[in-house]
Amino acid sequence: MQSVLLTNNIGKYTMSTKKAFVPLIELLEANKDKKVSEILDQAKALTDAKTGGGGRSADNVLRNDKGEVTHIFCYYHKMWESVTDVEFGKKASSPTGLSNMCKEGTASWTKQQRDAKTARDKLLKDVAAGEVKPSEIGTRTEEIEKARQEIIPRKDKKGTKNKPKTA
Repeated sequence: MQSVLLTNNIGKYTMSTKKAFVPLIELLEANKDKKVSEILDQAKALTDAKTGGGGRSADNVLRNDKGEVTHIFCYYHKMWESVTDVEFGKKASSPTGLSNMCKEGTASWTKQQRDAKTARDKLLKDVAAGEVKPSEIGTRTEEIEKARQEIIPRKDKKGTKNKPKTA
C-alpha cells in the first residue's frame, strides 16, 4: 500500500489506501451529500478494468508459439524469469494463472513490508517515550523506506535484465 494525501472541504488528511482507489475516494469525498444513484455511473467508470486480468499486460509476459507462458517479468526483482527455472505462485485472476512476482520475490516483498510497518510503529513509540527526538523522524522514516524498497537479488542468480527472445 501507498500512503496518499487526500483533501476534502475540511482540510488535508492522510490515509493509507491503494493508489488505484484514490480517484474513487476523491469522487466520494466530493459528493458526500449526493445519493448513490446520482454518482453510480461515475463510480463505475472509475472502476472499469483498463487492461483486464489484474493489469498483467502482454509486455510483462513472454509466450512460445503454442501460447504457453515461458517468462514473466518479476515485479519484485525487475528481471525476466523463466517459469521453468523459477517458481511462481498461482493467481486465478491473472490471465497467465501465475503471480506477477516469483515466490522468492513475494517472500522478500512481504517481509520488507512487514518489517517497515514494525519499524514505523516502533519509531512512533520511541518518539512518544522520548528515546527519539521529533527532529529525527524524517531521517529515520527515510531509512525505513529505503530498506522497504531495496531489491534483494535472487540467491540463485536466475533471471535477466534483458527481455529474452520468444521460443
